[in-house]
Amino acid sequence: MTVQVVVVNASISWAVCASVYRIFDITFPAGAAHHIAYLAPLVLPAVVAPLTTVPRLRLSHKLHEANEDLRNEVERREALQRDLVYQATHDALTAVLNRRGFIEQATTALQHGGVLVLVDVDRFKAVNDLHGHAAGDQVLQAIARILREVGAPGLTGRLGGDEFVVLLPPGDLSAAERIQASLSGVPLPLPGGRTVEVSASVGIAPVAPDATLETALASADAGMYERKRAGRHTVTADDRPSQQPHGWPGDS
Repeated sequence: MTVQVVVVNASISWAVCASVYRIFDITFPAGAAHHIAYLAPLVLPAVVAPLTTVPRLRLSHKLHEANEDLRNEVERREALQRDLVYQATHDALTAVLNRRGFIEQATTALQHGGVLVLVDVDRFKAVNDLHGHAAGDQVLQAIARILREVGAPGLTGRLGGDEFVVLLPPGDLSAAERIQASLSGVPLPLPGGRTVEVSASVGIAPVAPDATLETALASADAGMYERKRAGRHTVTADDRPSQQPHGWPGDS
């Protein structure tokens, strides 16, 4: 590209000088002066080109580096923003949605209705007392993994402590039974090769498309404590009729 510019500039320079000589009737005696007069316009662009090209190339390189730095900074800030949003909406211990994140996403999803399942780990305090808080944390992590797998493609969240919640697609009334079976006396590994059997109290509430999350949580909570009064290892459901659901986000 630089060579092409030099050639074009040399041609223009020679043509301009030759025209000036002709217009003003400038003549040069044969010999060195004649050659210099007509060769100088050809040679001068080749001499000037490096003086102008090198700074331009340096400026272009600096601009390229500045653009790369700007792009990297934008990507860093976007990654940081995503990380901050994730930390604000997810539970650090179990990696499921925290209370805030679950409420935000479930409020939107409930526009289509759903099935809300509330899970409370039975006698979790005894796990901490007998095996230590590290073991209790490991149990909570294991339960969260089970709920994510069994509750897919729904939303799984930790409301706090040993209380979890799952929002499933409309009509999936078998969710409580599946979750209860998955958490009924299941042996979970503990540090040091030990295991502990864990069960959970489960409340389930079908949710109509026009219902609020607060109402659904209250209904599931009432069902869960009804089960606690009836004895552990049972499932209670809100049997009140709900409106026909209108689909679930992501359904085709």
